[in-house]
Amino acid sequence: MRIEPSHARYAGLAALLVAGGCAAPADHPSLAPRPIEKIMAQPGSPEVAPEAAAPATDARIAPLLAAARDGDARFSDQVSATRALVTAGAGAAAGSEAWVQAEQAVTRLDALRAPVTRALAELDALVLAGVRDPALAPANAEVDMVDARERDEVDQLRSRLSGP
Repeated sequence: MRIEPSHARYAGLAALLVAGGCAAPADHPSLAPRPIEKIMAQPGSPEVAPEAAAPATDARIAPLLAAARDGDARFSDQVSATRALVTAGAGAAAGSEAWVQAEQAVTRLDALRAPVTRALAELDALVLAGVRDPALAPANAEVDMVDARERDEVDQLRSRLSGP
């Protein structure tokens, strides 16, 4: 079969689209709602009155909150340097040294989110397990806000590198 020269570019584009569908799944969080968000979004979800905290539960919540705060501090320490590299790389050609350095910096910054995302997952699991502890809801809310702020920061930096 002979492909007309004017159609050759479309054939190449079609091949790229098909090959793109075969790409390995990326190692990034899903955009689907977390299990806790599904439960909280249900209309008429009963509010559960917190019971007195059990020492074992407090012993699980406090380290998770501390780990999230420590991880956020390390993340915050790197934000300015990463922003500077992204500013330099944003105007550079994709693949150039400045652009690659900026991409690597954003990737390292994103990796620093791990303690916060881990803590959030474990706190969500406690909520889903029905743990009733007055410290759980505020800890979960705090870590959720930190996670959202860090995620937004990384997303904004990535979008600056990907162009207009």
